[in-house]
Amino acid sequence: MQMGKLKLIDSHAHVNFEAFEKDRREVIDKALEAGVWMINIGSDFETSRKATEISQDYSNGVYTAVGVHPIHVLDETYDEQCMLDLINNNEKVIAVGETGLDYFHIFKKEGKLQEKAGKSDKLIKKQKELFKAHLRLARISNLPLVLHVRSYHKNDAYWDMLNILQDFKKNFGDYDLRGVIHCYGGNSEIANTFLKLGFYIGFTGIITFSGDYDKLIEKIDLKKILVETDCPYLSPVPKRGQRNTPNNVELVADKIAQIKGLDRQEVYDQTTKNCFNLFKLI
Repeated sequence: MQMGKLKLIDSHAHVNFEAFEKDRREVIDKALEAGVWMINIGSDFETSRKATEISQDYSNGVYTAVGVHPIHVLDETYDEQCMLDLINNNEKVIAVGETGLDYFHIFKKEGKLQEKAGKSDKLIKKQKELFKAHLRLARISNLPLVLHVRSYHKNDAYWDMLNILQDFKKNFGDYDLRGVIHCYGGNSEIANTFLKLGFYIGFTGIITFSGDYDKLIEKIDLKKILVETDCPYLSPVPKRGQRNTPNNVELVADKIAQIKGLDRQEVYDQTTKNCFNLFKLI
């Protein structure tokens, strides 16, 4: 397999998920040949373990983050030592996540999590506890965070997350709090608060079929933006309805270039540099 010249980095992929079980190697090789590197993100221990296993098959270009997604707070037992073992035994683990708060899945009427939890406040409390455990893990391992935030009403999860992060930064000044807010869905005020805390903002293929974030993207300094696919989900135009793959991150970067009125190569170069700066890629 020939690795092409580095063009872009998909900062949030899930090629470690079951959707790629039959052709995972082919998908990764195709991306690397096109010059697209990737960070595969864990959503529970098993997918975190799988992502680390995959990254070990490549000398560079394939990295991983380990963590438990907030929607798994009831069906996944978080074990800090197991996560630390994944981190300490593989230099390709470059972040903790994805972790965070997801109130959408708590409050939507058809949500199975709400049925299991009984009361929404109980589940919110559990999500916050799990999130704080990941903050401890990031501090212990001195790694950046990959954060998932999804609100249900008036950016409620975003504000709760910011309060937790601000308290953590105040109480643990020995840790360089940093990371990325993946698949950003908040407003400009919230984005600016995250930026002041030292976080990057990640954008997916959603921006290719929704104009809701155009003004926000115009305002955010390109030096603070990461591009991602969240594959196999959120395929960008014109790939909607198909399984998303890391190669489609180019369509996300092209859309950012269009919105900001920049040359696409400038977006490719800067977002790639941003990944190296945040994740200290090797």
